[in-house]
Amino acid sequence: MYPLKFEKVFKKKIWGGQKFATELNIELPDNDKYGESWELCSRASGVSRVVNGPLQGKTLEDIYQEYGSKLVGEEVFSEFPEKFPLLVKYLDIEGLLSIRVHPDDKYALKQEHDYGKSKSWYVLEASKDAKVIMGLADGVTKEEFLRRAAAKDFEGLFRIVPVKKGDFIDIEPGTVYSSYEGSLLVCEIQQNSETKYRIYDYERDRNGNPKEIHLEKAAEIMKYDHKPVISSADTRETMEFDGAKIQELVRHKYYNVDHMVIEKELLAEAYKNFKVLTIINGSGILYAGNEEYQLKKGDTYFIPSGVRVGIEGNVELLKSYL
Repeated sequence: MYPLKFEKVFKKKIWGGQKFATELNIELPDNDKYGESWELCSRASGVSRVVNGPLQGKTLEDIYQEYGSKLVGEEVFSEFPEKFPLLVKYLDIEGLLSIRVHPDDKYALKQEHDYGKSKSWYVLEASKDAKVIMGLADGVTKEEFLRRAAAKDFEGLFRIVPVKKGDFIDIEPGTVYSSYEGSLLVCEIQQNSETKYRIYDYERDRNGNPKEIHLEKAAEIMKYDHKPVISSADTRETMEFDGAKIQELVRHKYYNVDHMVIEKELLAEAYKNFKVLTIINGSGILYAGNEEYQLKKGDTYFIPSGVRVGIEGNVELLKSYL
């Protein structure tokens, strides 16, 4: 196996923009509003396709079933034998996302026959006025939420917090969240699921028809007192190695994420499971064996189980893995 690069899957969104092109140097099909760039995905609504090497043209779904544990590691494949467990994407948030909440696995499998959704946001860029909804305001009960949401009376109902470049937010199932003000460019790492319950969508979509709202289900799964912690670069512990600085962003059962800054060269040990490297700044060379791969801002590489890689250059990246 070797480092895999996949074709990006773009999603037009009413709240999107053109920052994938202007900030990440990603070539977009046209000048429309693009809200999502799926970097690694295996869904009916979008599947990654290999663009390099002997596996070129095959989908992530194809190679997952063909290579199984050789691709992702025995531990991962034994737990997720049917489909790849993660979805990695960029978000360009120029407008307002719908206000939503995601269920956990237990509720989603029972109600929707799909997994729940844990997700995390790493903020790549943020306007000075950027704010997000993260949780409910203090003291809001289920009864108050249902009454006020049904009346579209949202003033003071949510916890609104400012965010800035370099912030990291782990959004657990049951957390109400959305954009609120300003613009954001985000890298999102999540469970491979699209299960969500909308609370409010501003009565719009691209075709002028309002999308379905799920107040009862949302109220049932919300964590009413939960307040997500937002970490920033200066509050996280930094581990320094020869040639690299690493910050642990999150550790839990669904995925782990590290922020890494490579200043000269880093040779990583082969890892038992897969790794996803999302390049968020700089440029360099990824090498595995005798092969070299150019790295630049906006690239994403999938490193299969047991493949040892090194990186040369000045590169900032997110490493997602299990």
